[in-house]
Amino acid sequence: MLKKAPLPGQELGNRSYLKEKVVATYESMWRGEPISFVELFNLKVNAAWLQARISAASNSELSDKQPLIRKIFSECCNRLNDDHSADVQSHAMETLSGIFLGVGSRTFHDPVAEILELLCGIEAANDVFGTLFGHVQLLLTSTRRSAQSAALRRAAVRLLLSVTASATDLHVNILVDLLIPLGFEAPITTLLTQADDTTGSGSGGSGA
Repeated sequence: MLKKAPLPGQELGNRSYLKEKVVATYESMWRGEPISFVELFNLKVNAAWLQARISAASNSELSDKQPLIRKIFSECCNRLNDDHSADVQSHAMETLSGIFLGVGSRTFHDPVAEILELLCGIEAANDVFGTLFGHVQLLLTSTRRSAQSAALRRAAVRLLLSVTASATDLHVNILVDLLIPLGFEAPITTLLTQADDTTGSGSGGSGA
């Protein structure tokens, strides 16, 4: 009897199936191979993969990957505006969430310097995070009622939650320290409440 040829991506013996395309892209990127970021941000995000890879990296590996992590971080931030579709913006925020949670799983000798250097550089941090969280604030306070706007607000909420989880103690969380003074006049909890109210998921009120 003729044996069936294995499907592309399967390995003989362990019957593993095709990997998610996004994971295959992440793995290529992590190996230093060129990828298309335009294509990447059109794929469904696997934030858990990014979190696990950053969390598990040795100190020397993380240092070697700093240019790549900065590149991913920059590409995410560059897509947080209305020049990009709602899906792309959501995927960028979900990717950032994975990065922040991965960083939060690690121990740093000097968290302020090491985390900021890893993501964007200390000198650029105020401008970069000011723009990033300014965009998040606009999303959370938006009164738009479309399904796309609601999806963007959910992604923004997850991003804020990942920021607050990026250190075991909020009082020594450098990302929260950057977030509070840069355009966030209300506490994070208030912003999260506003986001929940504006998604329209709680009541059955009619739209405009």
